[in-house]
Order: sequence, then structure tokens, then C-alpha cells
Amino acid sequence: MANVRDALIAALEDLEDAKFREFKFKLKGFPVKSGYNRIPWGQLERADRLDLTDKLISFYQKDYAQEVTLGVLRGINMNNVASDFAAACGSSNWLPGPPANAPESRAGEHFIERHRKSLIDRVTAVSPILDELHGDVLQPEQYDTIRSQRTSQEKMRSLYDCVRGWNVACKDKFYAALKKHEQHLVADLEGN
Repeated sequence: MANVRDALIAALEDLEDAKFREFKFKLKGFPVKSGYNRIPWGQLERADRLDLTDKLISFYQKDYAQEVTLGVLRGINMNNVASDFAAACGSSNWLPGPPANAPESRAGEHFIERHRKSLIDRVTAVSPILDELHGDVLQPEQYDTIRSQRTSQEKMRSLYDCVRGWNVACKDKFYAALKKHEQHLVADLEGN
């Protein structure tokens, strides 16, 4: 399985110049999830394949960049490239799915969604959790905004504003950071 960056570069290089321009145009209007911003057209228009790879990862992080790329490739009818890209990323269904050990309940609600109120009220080690999520899940401006909050509860509420736009992989990383830095709290909540 190639890393997402290498797979993105390979997929974009598989596009002829006309299709690459169409990819950028389709990306401009692609409906992104809440919590994410579209890449400005001024940056897209001039981007070559390597620049666009960097922009996709910096704007959407690796997991969501994969999802966006697959959606845009399908949108321009480049299903063969989308299939190759998904295979290179290790995704069998063209979109990242939850790992087999994902912390979900019987209703499919993720641990961090199910225990939102308790986590906001009881997490005290917010800074190391934010550090774990910085760069991979949280964009620098999101990280700075959350860190600027005064109390742990305000930081957690601000973090949950970002959670709404996350896919399962990002939520799993948050869960892993919670288990690492708030293991007793997680054990208590899992026992309930």
C-alpha cells in the first residue's frame, strides 16, 4: 500500500493535461464537508501536479484528501484512475472505511460522538491530545484557535466544532489520543 501522497501524485500524473485541467475545475466546485474550506481557484488554477498534491493534503489532511480525490476523479469519469488510486491507498471500496476495531456502538455512533458531553466536561489533558492531532487531523489555524481558548471545556467544545467535518479515520485518531492521554476516563466511559 502506497502512502496517500505518493498515490495522489501517481493519480494526477495519470491524467492527460486536458483531464488535469478538468480535475482542477471540478475540484473548485466540489462540495466539501463542514469544517473544511475549498482550495481557492487562484491557487488551483496555477498549480501543477505536485503543488496540487500539497494543497490537497494541507487543506484536507490525508484521509479526507483521498475521499475528495476519489470523488473528483469519478466526477470527471476517470473511474480507471480512481480505481487505481483507491487500490494504491489500500481502499477496496473507493472510500476509506472504518477499521475492523473501530470504536463504534451497535447503532454505528462513534465513541467520541456517543460521549461528547462527558468528554467536554471531563477531559483535562487537552493540550497533549491537540498535539497528537496537529498536522494530521487539525489544520494549523484550527489548532491555534482551539489552543487560544481559556478552559479545558472551552477547548474541547472548540475541538468538537471541528469533529463535525471529520471522517471515521480522523475520529479514530482522536479516540486513540484520548486512550493515550485520558486512559482512565476512556475506560470509565467504555464501562458505562
